[in-house]
Amino acid sequence: MTRVYDFPRPELASATETAIADVTVLATTDLHAHLFPFNYYTDQRDDTVGLAGIAARIGDLAVIPENCLLVDNGDTLQGAPLGDVAVSRGDGAKPHPMIAAMNAMNYDAATLGNHDFDFGLGVVRQAVADARFPVVLANARLADGGDFLPGHVVLRRTVTDRAGRQHPFRVGIIGVAPPQIAQWHGAILKDALIWEDMVTATRREIARIRDDVDLLVVLAHSGVGGERPGDGAENAAGAIAGLDGVDAVVAGHTHRVIAEPGGRMRAALIQPGYWGSHLGHIRLTVARPVADPGGRWTVQDSVADVHPIRDTRAGATAALRRSLRRLPALRAQLLQDHRETRRQSGRVLGRSAARLTTYFAMLGRSHAMDVVAEAKRAEVARRLAGTPHLQDLPILAAVAPFKAGGRGGPGHFTDIPAGALRLRHAADLYVFPNFLAVLKVTGAGLRAWLETSASIFRTIARTPGGDGPQRLLEEGYSSYYFDVLYGLSYKIDLSRAGSGGRVQDVTLADGRPLADADEVLVATNNFRASGGGGFAAAAWSETVLETSDPVRDCVAAYLKSARGPIAPAPRTVWRFVPLGGVPVSFCTGPGAVTDTEGQSALGLTDLGLRPSGFHRFGFRM
Repeated sequence: MTRVYDFPRPELASATETAIADVTVLATTDLHAHLFPFNYYTDQRDDTVGLAGIAARIGDLAVIPENCLLVDNGDTLQGAPLGDVAVSRGDGAKPHPMIAAMNAMNYDAATLGNHDFDFGLGVVRQAVADARFPVVLANARLADGGDFLPGHVVLRRTVTDRAGRQHPFRVGIIGVAPPQIAQWHGAILKDALIWEDMVTATRREIARIRDDVDLLVVLAHSGVGGERPGDGAENAAGAIAGLDGVDAVVAGHTHRVIAEPGGRMRAALIQPGYWGSHLGHIRLTVARPVADPGGRWTVQDSVADVHPIRDTRAGATAALRRSLRRLPALRAQLLQDHRETRRQSGRVLGRSAARLTTYFAMLGRSHAMDVVAEAKRAEVARRLAGTPHLQDLPILAAVAPFKAGGRGGPGHFTDIPAGALRLRHAADLYVFPNFLAVLKVTGAGLRAWLETSASIFRTIARTPGGDGPQRLLEEGYSSYYFDVLYGLSYKIDLSRAGSGGRVQDVTLADGRPLADADEVLVATNNFRASGGGGFAAAAWSETVLETSDPVRDCVAAYLKSARGPIAPAPRTVWRFVPLGGVPVSFCTGPGAVTDTEGQSALGLTDLGLRPSGFHRFGFRM
């Protein structure tokens, strides 16, 4: 059934030859519970993130209010300690702070992202119930065949044309999200939802409403992907932009910044970053013959843009406060949520004798990852003690550096100083609310797992042809796809292409070479256990323990139970195969310049700060 939301509108003005209007779509995506310009991990202000900055940017654009739509593309509820604290209340007495703020900012519509399901269906349903704007999702239905959320909504609005006349205008909004959510969240959703291909679902909704709307916008919580994605593709926003009848697409999920104007064969597409870093902005010129006042408007032109909020950092918090001034109780609530998050995040769990960072995690050195590995292995050993046929198997831990630059930017690193370890530091060490899972994996499966992980690196030529060092990684890499398997020792040969054969000399902790028939236990998370991130070897393995306990809680418990300060010793799980001294460059966070011990151990040469904000080092492979 088509849901129509009516908004008050004035009487129509008289018409003349042609009505031309400029319609604006403003969009956010992947806010990940970043409301205020604040970094709860460091307990410091951060003007590059937050919905507050979006509020300021909207005011700067000076758009015609009645011609403007404000939409959100999902991954809104989870991703920062503010969201964790809001969900941990569990009483439903107050809306999630992100929903409360979006209500105050008069969002027009939204869809859901994969991480909105991290806390289960109950949290999603509560958030949707508290939203004073429609939330749509076309490619998910309940297991019994019933509707989960409406696949689309039709907003009945009024637009003002360039001559100042006002006209009725109907906007269709469709929402879709990756069907891989069924895999990634199987442990918590327990097959409650059935997921469909995003392109297929969008086509169906277009057929239902295209003739009844003047403008059709698709909120696709999905990366752009290829022109012809296969059935069930995770990233298909580009293909959706090419569907007949679509006028504008908001993409997301992959945390990129993209703006593509519409053309003859494609709708305008924007992807406005993540954490509130950018505001997406599509300007559409629409026209309608005035001789046919009941006819549909058509898009004549479109311009796409993304605006970074850092340009308005001085007024970010003030802008949000202005939007909440007429709602003093809500403003007080949001500030209370902020203070409560800081209070809980500051709880002391233990102490560390070493600085815990991820600056050199992509080179094989990270005390932060070492701590997570020890926490996971200790928890699995405790849980499986006395279990027949399992307790004697070696326990490995798969750990990825969630915050190690790349797509996250030069500030996206873990850097916890020696001293008191607080709850916010546990969240910094393990930023996702993934659940602990344990797999029984063969030696052959481990090799395949490591090959997938090693594919993140570029191929390094033994005899380079160009000037200067070869780059180790692509600039937009995603470090959370780089699993290190603690409990093994191995080498990575980057002279080989990333399709296979890179991982060599794999041995177990006792020095014994890994045989294909060997069996080990791997402590991982529910996302990876389902094959998330392209790790098919994990999906093929036997699950021996599936929990609803966040790995982050295991890390916090480990820090709290330690007798005295934890003192992770430098360790080498893996290293690169030497290639005869070939010069290679590596970019990391600027804080790495103070880790002289790490630089010395890795043989790094300081190549200076780059305009991007990353710091560049060189070494010989």
